[in-house]
Amino acid sequence: MPLFRYRALGPDGSQQQGEIEVADRAAAIQALRQRGLIPIEAQPTVARSARKPLLGGSVPARELTAFTRELAVLTAGGQPLDWSLEMLADGGGFRRMTPVIKGLRERIRGGASLADAMAERGDVFPRLDVAMVRAGEATGRLGEALGQLASLRESAEALRRKLVSALLYPAILAVVAVGSLLLLLGFVVPQFEPLFEDAGQALPTSTQVVILLARGLREHGLVALIAGLVLILVASQLLRRPGPRIAFDGFLLRLPLLGPLAKERTTAEIGRGLGTLLGAGLDLPQALVLVREMVGNRAAAASLDAVILGVRQGRPLWRCLEETGRLVPTAVRMLRVGEETGRLAQSARFVADTYEERASTKLARLTALAEPVLVITLGLMVGGIVMSILTAVLAVNELAS
Repeated sequence: MPLFRYRALGPDGSQQQGEIEVADRAAAIQALRQRGLIPIEAQPTVARSARKPLLGGSVPARELTAFTRELAVLTAGGQPLDWSLEMLADGGGFRRMTPVIKGLRERIRGGASLADAMAERGDVFPRLDVAMVRAGEATGRLGEALGQLASLRESAEALRRKLVSALLYPAILAVVAVGSLLLLLGFVVPQFEPLFEDAGQALPTSTQVVILLARGLREHGLVALIAGLVLILVASQLLRRPGPRIAFDGFLLRLPLLGPLAKERTTAEIGRGLGTLLGAGLDLPQALVLVREMVGNRAAAASLDAVILGVRQGRPLWRCLEETGRLVPTAVRMLRVGEETGRLAQSARFVADTYEERASTKLARLTALAEPVLVITLGLMVGGIVMSILTAVLAVNELAS
């Protein structure tokens, strides 16, 4: 029998997770309830490798998105699914997706559904993709579901590109600043040290500090570099673990400038996911389980466990989201209106559009502010080092004359 990985809440409210061997997902949920647990999710272990939100594992995300969009166009145009897959496999221009597409086509010709065929390739297709395709097949709207999935992936990739583009120039400035300081302290300042030693007089305090920094870099620079790399490696490994990552992301949400930006991005991600998944025909609890995997901030994602439990107990979604404190309050009120008027999917999409734009605008402002700050800081630091050296040189010349 297949193995299912589950997450559930115990009688005391603690979260439990593990694996269970049962015939299917319904049997897994039934078995968990018999143990006195409240199921949050139960998925085949084949999908475990696809935990990254909106990204394929062994196939580039861009290529997977392009495949989804082209398949949506073909199926929405009334073309048979196996013919559409054959066309994409032979003439789609995909590099790494081509063998995957051929595998899907063979499984479908063997009688499997597209969702089942995708689920067997959990290293390529995330659970979100499988769930939306399954919902589209169940409702007879596969082309529409694929179109919505492609739009969701494209929106996520566009937001990611905006973030990378906005942070690229400040990152380059920071690298240039560090490189300039290392060049001055490691190569320029040491050229003047013999001159200052022969002068035999007390140097200005600023010059003494610069020389000490240069000597420290020369004598301990390699050790400091290795220590820094080890620290980065340890930190990256710690952040791969759920506990430290949730704590770090929770701290990020509380920071003065970055916190509101992270909260708006989280709000946009949740809104986009809910709007797309509900529009594809998924019920609210199932949509929330998948949205949890889409949220980049793991502290906000973990808080959705309580939201899922509350919704399954019959509580309003907006109230559960409000209690987490992870979303922008105005967005929660918008979702409340949508929930009470039966237009939750539309309200969620409006929230996503609004806060994606706000997050992009706020990030652009922050990076625009960071650029002159970095330039001025670099100028002051380099200028300070140069002035300290020039001051000492002038003092030595006056003594010689």
